[in-house]
Amino acid sequence: SVAQQNGGFTITMSKYVATRIGTDAGSDTGARVKRAWQLAFGRDPPAADLKNSADYIARQTASFQNHPVKLPPPAKGKEAPPAEPPMQALATFCQALLTSNQFLYVD
Repeated sequence: SVAQQNGGFTITMSKYVATRIGTDAGSDTGARVKRAWQLAFGRDPPAADLKNSADYIARQTASFQNHPVKLPPPAKGKEAPPAEPPMQALATFCQALLTSNQFLYVD
């Protein structure tokens, strides 16, 4: 169900994946999208998906910059979630990948 796909576990894992991608790919959005696809699907994205994904991340980043999200402090012994708008946007992109049919089902 959608509620399960967007539950706490998926959101938490999306943030961890985003942090890894930031470490692996640096700050370049195109490199981040490619790394996210490699981790989620084991391949590079098609050109159209690369562009659409980069556009999505840019829109999300602008949204987080214009409407900052107040993040709760991390639980004791836990890492803080990404706080910068570009990382928050990347985490939402990772969440979309992790809940996509391509990730959930093998053809």
